[in-house]
Amino acid sequence: MRSMFSDCTQCTNLDVKFIHIALNKVMYSGNLTALLTIKSYEKGIDTLNDLQKAMPSGLTLSLPQDTLVEYFFSTAKSGIFKDIWELVLKQDPKKSFRKASIKHTLEVIPKVLHEKYVIILPLGTIEIYIRGFGSRNFHKSADQFYPISIGIACPIGSPLKEAFNKKLHGIMAGGLVSKWIVDENLRYPDKVVQIQNEGHSPITLVQLQVIMIFMCRNLSLLE
Repeated sequence: MRSMFSDCTQCTNLDVKFIHIALNKVMYSGNLTALLTIKSYEKGIDTLNDLQKAMPSGLTLSLPQDTLVEYFFSTAKSGIFKDIWELVLKQDPKKSFRKASIKHTLEVIPKVLHEKYVIILPLGTIEIYIRGFGSRNFHKSADQFYPISIGIACPIGSPLKEAFNKKLHGIMAGGLVSKWIVDENLRYPDKVVQIQNEGHSPITLVQLQVIMIFMCRNLSLLE
């Protein structure tokens, strides 16, 4: 994965150790979730593990080229994302990759219905794409994966950059972020149903502030 922190070339208030600038890096602009979509009368593909098991039998995963979703799979060093990427490389590249445009996405949607295709789409736009083909004809995965990370812009040469990267990547690799998501879903099941029906809202300023406070209070981890 790319560094979660960036150097800041124009900085003020350099008396502080780092700048409190939160950077949203989401796989799809304005969306915090992505869904796998397949035709409704096929056996549902609800998780990335389901996808991994189905691809060897001829199911094609369509990925948008030159986007963070492709980057996310192609740069994975281990785990389910790496395993799926290796399966993608065995497929016909003309089928596996599409240009990241509305035109080319709309060309793939009918293939989902009539061929062995599964497509990854952001939750916020999935209904727009499939509505013209009949939403009931599609199965949307029950599992949502959250390709989001939060970063801080640091002054050039800041010793905190690499230290923060190391600690936060360790937290992500250890599965803590996924566990927190599951725990929150279990605490507020009614809210989860509402979000699934209405779609996720963009991350709020309050959420960003909480993240910043959490990170500042845990600077001792860097020692």
